Amino acid sequence: MALNFPPSPSIGQSYTIGSKTYTWSGAAWLVSAQSITANNILVTTSTNATSTNSGAVQIVGGLGVGGDLWIGGTLYSNSQPVITTATLGASIFGGNDITVTSTGTTSSTFLRFDNTSTLQTVTNRGFTTTNRIFISNTTESTTTNTGALVVSGGIGVGKRVNCESLRIADSIFDSTEVAVATTASVVIDSFLSTDFRSAKYFIQVSSGGTAFSAVEINLIHHSNTVYSTQYGVVNTGGTLGSFTADLSIVDSIVRLYFTASAATNKTIKVLRTGMAS
Repeated sequence: MALNFPPSPSIGQSYTIGSKTYTWSGAAWLVSAQSITANNILVTTSTNATSTNSGAVQIVGGLGVGGDLWIGGTLYSNSQPVITTATLGASIFGGNDITVTSTGTTSSTFLRFDNTSTLQTVTNRGFTTTNRIFISNTTESTTTNTGALVVSGGIGVGKRVNCESLRIADSIFDSTEVAVATTASVVIDSFLSTDFRSAKYFIQVSSGGTAFSAVEINLIHHSNTVYSTQYGVVNTGGTLGSFTADLSIVDSIVRLYFTASAATNKTIKVLRTGMAS
């Protein structure tokens, strides 16, 4: 039989003819694989395998099996037993977090493993962790029974609490920071009049890091009118600006304004305590 090898082969190129596969080494075509067709192959040697280099049959490469595989002993992977002769004969039970059920038909039955773990079963085995817990749910909290995290009891916190705003029963603590570089009136805080009747502000104004001011303001609204008083003013220099407030009948929002005395860069930090209507 003429072999008819391909001309100008590259190193590693394979060529199959008949039952043999050849690979070009760079100098010659070498037999790299050979298929054998037979009805049955029986190896009568009973040498047991204790490693990948022992046993009655040894295969240097991988093994592909198109049908069922029957093993009379133990199946190993990376020198560790995977399936033994007693593995599937032993009883298999479910646990707190795993349910085991037998399902299928009379001719084909298999085991089904379902993860049934809950937060309760997990914390029953231990309720402390050194890992950070991050809750990605963004549900807003409007009552003690709403929000991304709802706790029926109290909360003990050993260190600082950082939050956008904090509500305690009928009161709320909220803060904002606004940059101002104009003499026009700028809204530095606002709230819905139907949510809060009155508010107390502590405000800090910084002008270029060289001049500072602190002031407290009390305000209350009634019949679309805002009443306010300003006190406790402390300045490191001259007055940096003034404050006013109003209530819009269009959107029912109370707004607090700051009007700077000069168009220099200023940072306004506002802490508001609001009391529910």
